[in-house]
Amino acid sequence: MDVSVDVPEDLGDGDAAGEFGIACVKSLLKIRGIKELWFQPTPNEAFKRLVNERTNGDAIEGLEGRYAISWGGYQKNMLILKPLDT
Repeated sequence: MDVSVDVPEDLGDGDAAGEFGIACVKSLLKIRGIKELWFQPTPNEAFKRLVNERTNGDAIEGLEGRYAISWGGYQKNMLILKPLDT
């Protein structure tokens, strides 16, 4: 699944925008059968910073489960998550 989301302008481009992106990812991961999620909020600087700060090995604080975590896309600004078998 490949998803791009426009962050509401009133959230700005700080931590609130990053939290919005993490909340979106958390909701999308509840969809059954997702084998890979590509997610890019716009703007995404705060989101990428928060994900990097909260990543510990194959887990991201605030998200349930373990994932292969990487960044892709043209400018390496799209989060790619592949759920790992538990």
